[in-house]
Amino acid sequence: LDENDIADAIQCYNNAASAFTAVAAGYPYEKYLYPLVTKKWTVGEQERAYPDMIWNDDMLYVMGYTYELLENYETAVIHYDELNQFYFGGSWADNGSFRKGQVYETQAGLEQDENNRKEYIDKAINTYEDLIDKFDTSSLADNSMFQIGRIYEQNEFYPKAIETYRKLIREYPDSDLVNYSWYSIGRSYEELGQKDEAISAYERVFGISGDPIYDLARAALINLRGY
Repeated sequence: LDENDIADAIQCYNNAASAFTAVAAGYPYEKYLYPLVTKKWTVGEQERAYPDMIWNDDMLYVMGYTYELLENYETAVIHYDELNQFYFGGSWADNGSFRKGQVYETQAGLEQDENNRKEYIDKAINTYEDLIDKFDTSSLADNSMFQIGRIYEQNEFYPKAIETYRKLIREYPDSDLVNYSWYSIGRSYEELGQKDEAISAYERVFGISGDPIYDLARAALINLRGY
């Protein structure tokens, strides 16, 4: 992509964000430019003016994701927060919380100042924990717990990572992430220099040849045991 392509893409995202704002506010799509220039609608105003509009939470989620793609992370978080504030029982609230955690992880990765980076890491963990607490039956609850474990592992808090992965295995035994958790436990034990515990964890990764996580576990076992 050249600079013109990128500029066109950004303009499309900006137009989409504007259009979604206008539609959520009750304006016809083709008339969104004028009202957006003259008035900045909040979600609360939208809700009061159009309480029966079923697409409000969908629009709010897409707006948040659009701003996230535009790397306007602060605005994205505002929209994701409003999903929980105004549409807690809606179908997008848990998704908004998960994306909010992802945004904080992204910001932590971009941050040069160590104190600010740690602050974003804490925010990400707290967001995922809040999702698990509020949406315990959500399909994203196990994903959130895995993200917490991954954050601990990436930041070399290996005992906490192991504890979190084991908790996921206990509380979500049917999750697709159980194999990944056992592998991550093994990897964390390796980093701690605990070879026997690492081998035990890798041996719990089940699957068949060709399954990427299974093959990674087999390779790790061969490296540790020599066969």
